[in-house]
Amino acid sequence: MTKRTFLVTLVTLGLIIACNPPLACADTIFTYSYSGPSYTYVDPYYVGAHLSMTLSLSTLLSSSTLADVTPLFWSLSDGKETFTSTDCETDSCSTSFRFASDTHGNVTAWNVKASISNSSPAMRFSVSSYFSPCPNVCGDQVDSVSYTDATVHAYASVNHNVVAPPWVGSSVPSTPVPEPASLSSLLLGLAGLAYRLRKNVFLTKGPSRQNVLRAKS
Repeated sequence: MTKRTFLVTLVTLGLIIACNPPLACADTIFTYSYSGPSYTYVDPYYVGAHLSMTLSLSTLLSSSTLADVTPLFWSLSDGKETFTSTDCETDSCSTSFRFASDTHGNVTAWNVKASISNSSPAMRFSVSSYFSPCPNVCGDQVDSVSYTDATVHAYASVNHNVVAPPWVGSSVPSTPVPEPASLSSLLLGLAGLAYRLRKNVFLTKGPSRQNVLRAKS
C-alpha cells in the first residue's frame, strides 16, 4: 500500500466513524408553513395581501397545549415585506412562537408574535397571529401586521373562522457538516495515528539500504 493510499483510506475511515448515528450526523428538519386569509381591514398598502409564515424545527410538534418552541429558522411575510431569522443578525428582533398539536404533530393552536426594527434607516415590522380552539378559548383566527419606514405607515388585520388550521407540515432529512472543532480534533488524531503506524512499519522492515551499504564498507 502506498503512502498516499494509506492516508486516504485512514481519513475516509475516520470520517465514516465520525458520522455514525450516535454522533447525530443525520437529522431531520421539520418545516411548518402557514398561508393565512387575505386581510379584511387594510390600509391601501396591504390591499390583496395576506400573512405567510415558515418555521423549521429540529423536532416534531408534540405538545397538546400551547408551548414555546425555538425554530432553527423562521420566515415571516406580511405580503409586502419579508423578514427571516437571519435579519436578526443586523436588526433588533423580539419573537415568540407557541404551538399546540395533535399526536401526529399537526398544528391545532398557535400564538406567534414578532417585531423587527432598525434605527438606521428607521424601520419597524410587526406580526401577530393566533388561534385557540374550544373549550379553552373560542374565537376566530386573528392575523395582524404593520410596517413603518420613512415613507410607509401601514396596518392590516383579518379575523377568520377556522375550520382547519392553515398550517402544512413536512420533513426533510438533513446531514449537517461536522463542527470545525470536532473535525479538527478528528484529523489531528488521524494524523498522529498515521505517523505512528508508518513508524512501526519502518521499524519492522529491517535495516535501510544506507545501513547495509555502510556495513559492507
